Amino acid sequence: MALDVNENNESYLVGRLVACVELVQIKASPRCIFSCSNKTQAIFNFTTTTIANIMSNVYFHNLSFLKLNGEKEFVKEIDNIVGDIFCKLADNLPKRIKEQDKYFVGYYQQKQHFINVYGQ
Repeated sequence: MALDVNENNESYLVGRLVACVELVQIKASPRCIFSCSNKTQAIFNFTTTTIANIMSNVYFHNLSFLKLNGEKEFVKEIDNIVGDIFCKLADNLPKRIKEQDKYFVGYYQQKQHFINVYGQ
């Protein structure tokens, strides 16, 4: 099953967002392993607004580090993906993640896409 960039389900989008944040975190600090996928209970207790705020803080901190270290093409590409996700989420905020299966599908499909593209 391939990544569906046209999916607007908020649970799926949050899963994709978490995968993007993890990739940026790993590229910025390979020794630090940030994994929201292991903290799913906490994610399902938050609204999508709270998750987006937490994720964006981690994301932008690490993205600026990558930009300073010459990863401009990666930064531009990942920023386009995350920007698209945030635009789609804007119509659905604030809700709780109800469809846990959609969250996991979005998360793992986005991660598989990154593995295919970046090897990570």
